Amino acid sequence: MGDRVVGILSLCVVIMFVLSTERPAAAQERNDPKPKVEQAIGIWTPLYERWLLVFSDGSGRLGYGAGATPDTKLSIPAGTFDVVQVTKDLRGLKADIKDWWKACCGFNFESERKGLEPGPTYYTQDQKVIPALFEKAAKASGRK
Repeated sequence: MGDRVVGILSLCVVIMFVLSTERPAAAQERNDPKPKVEQAIGIWTPLYERWLLVFSDGSGRLGYGAGATPDTKLSIPAGTFDVVQVTKDLRGLKADIKDWWKACCGFNFESERKGLEPGPTYYTQDQKVIPALFEKAAKASGRK
């Protein structure tokens, strides 16, 4: 019975040590002065199933299809997009939140999110601004 108590106490000490040891990622996150990068804008083309996510640091992720596998998405480096300008350009488009069946593209803004629910999706027939954003993302990704 004494060995059993020693075994249990040893196990408790190991568990306490593991739980009290700070993970390196958490320590780095706390000391890292870099701002948190968050999604700012989502853009997609229902017909072609292409999508573009623009993040707060001007980086992005370009992809196609519903499955986000490594070979269906490309990373876009920080600074590629001016998020304020992209937001302004998209807000300047003729778009509404009802005519999705007539639209070639849709977009939304993370700033309009309501809790877990995304903000409204804006649908547009734009053939200039959104294709240019996809083209810029494709060039910045380094792949064709």
